[in-house]
Parts: sequence; C-alpha cells; structure tokens
Amino acid sequence: MTDSAGGTPSGATVRDGLALTEDLIRRKAEHNEGMLSTLEEVALHQLDIDRIETLNHCRQLKIVYLQSNLISRIEGLHRLKRLEYLNLALNNISCIEGLDRCESLQKLDLTVNFIDLDSLHTVGSLKNNSDLRELFLTGNPCEQHWENGCRHYVVATLPQLESFDGKAISKSERLLALQRLPALEHELSQLAPKAVARKAEQRRRRAAKQAERAARGEEESAGDDVDEYCPEVRVADAREAREQREAQEAAKEGTRRGGPGDAPLFGDQMGGERRFFKAGHAVLGRQSPPDPHCRRVGHRRTARRPSR
Repeated sequence: MTDSAGGTPSGATVRDGLALTEDLIRRKAEHNEGMLSTLEEVALHQLDIDRIETLNHCRQLKIVYLQSNLISRIEGLHRLKRLEYLNLALNNISCIEGLDRCESLQKLDLTVNFIDLDSLHTVGSLKNNSDLRELFLTGNPCEQHWENGCRHYVVATLPQLESFDGKAISKSERLLALQRLPALEHELSQLAPKAVARKAEQRRRRAAKQAERAARGEEESAGDDVDEYCPEVRVADAREAREQREAQEAAKEGTRRGGPGDAPLFGDQMGGERRFFKAGHAVLGRQSPPDPHCRRVGHRRTARRPSR
C-alpha cells in the first residue's frame, strides 16, 4: 500500500501532495530500528511528497533519496552538516537554494526538474559547497534552451566540480569555460527574460485549454496537458494517480469486509465503462501503467447441458 501519511486534514490548505512526517521517516528507517537521531541514509522516493520538512531532526544523514516526488523548493536541510549525497531528480524545483550550509555535500542530482534560464544563475549558490564534486541538471529547461552555453556556464561558475551531468570536466574545458564566462553571463542576461515570457505563454495556453474543456462540460485530465509540461501538470497527474490508487484500495477493502456473499457474481458492473488512464497515453517520460481494475468485467458464457 502506498504511504499516505500526511493526508490533508479537514479545513486545512490543500497541498500539492503528501507531507513528509516524522512517522513516515521512521517507517522508512526500519533498517535503523526507526531511530532518527542516528539515521545516515533514507529512501523517500515516489511518495508524492510536496515539501522537505522534518529531515532537520536527522542530523546524521549522509544520503537522502527524494527523487520522483512533487517538491518545488529546496529547503529544510540547513542542519544536515554531514549530508554528502542528495537526490532530488524528477521533482518540481525551479531554482537552486537552501544548500549553502550543507558543508559536506559532494553530489547533487537535479535531473528533470524545472530550472530554466531565468533561474540558472542560482547555481552560484553552490559556490560555498567546497566539497561538491558532481552535479546533474540533465533534462532541465536551461539545458534544452541553451545547449551551447549551459555546460560552460556551470563549469566556470563552480570551479570545485569534477563532473557535470555525468561527464568529467577536463582542465582544458574548464579553462575554455572560464574564458567564455563574461560573454556567457551577458548572453544569459538576454535569454532570461525570454524564458519568463515563454513560461507565461505556456500558462496562457494551458488556461485556454482548461477554459475550452470547461465550456464543453468535460472533466480535466492530467494527460490532456502533456504538451504543456510544467509543475502544474505533474501535480495534476500525480493527484489523478493517487485518487485512482485510493479508489482501488477502498474497493479491495470493501470486498474483504463484505465477504463473498455480498459481492456481485461477476464483480463490479457499473452502468458505464470507467476510464482511469487514457489508453496508450504517455506523460513525458512516464508511461501510464496498465491497470487490471480499469477493464470492464464481461459476462461469462455457461455451456448448456445437452438434453436427455
């Protein structure tokens, strides 16, 4: 069963995902007998966590896996002085911040987030992380929209790096990057406003599509906005999948409680066919998994006995 700690209580502000609670961390720290004060490694991936919280209580942490969540901001890590590796791949992060006091940080993975050219300059916040050796920004908009400048800009800005996006930095490449840095900074200052305008246009298109669907009386589906890949789409997609899982778990629980005598002979046969995932629809790098509960149960034919 998917972890559901941190559900939104009645009357509380609606969150993008689930809370990172102390109870959830303890459950993920079974290898350390649930002890937080001595915990050195924790895997918290694929839990729909939308905010980094509570981890500051685990001051001995060295390795933290937070990939494939809904985190939009790097925060709540300033007490982790021993943190060496932080994986935040596949989240909703748009700028680099909140890590300047993680003085032992050696490896940072921000693969497939939303760091664009208007926030690429925030990579400079890592200058004081003198032990940082590896950084990953693969799949971020800043690389997609500045293929000939992003790598050299990062390499020149962070001289302590030994590897960027999994590729070693040679002495000659670093020297060339440093020589290009003034020109790259000027180019970035011109590209940043264009990134802001591009994202504003993306939001406008998405809002227009939502208005059109509402006018037609259609329900919003996360998959419909796959061409407008943005944090809002990832949140909507995750919420849809989460609601689907919860409905399936509730159905299973109801079947167990009701007993075989209370269940329909041929399973759940609602009036119409119910769709959870759009058939064959991919959401940017994540193919919607087949779901056996989404198939309509058909009537079985029974063989007629021959008359005597």
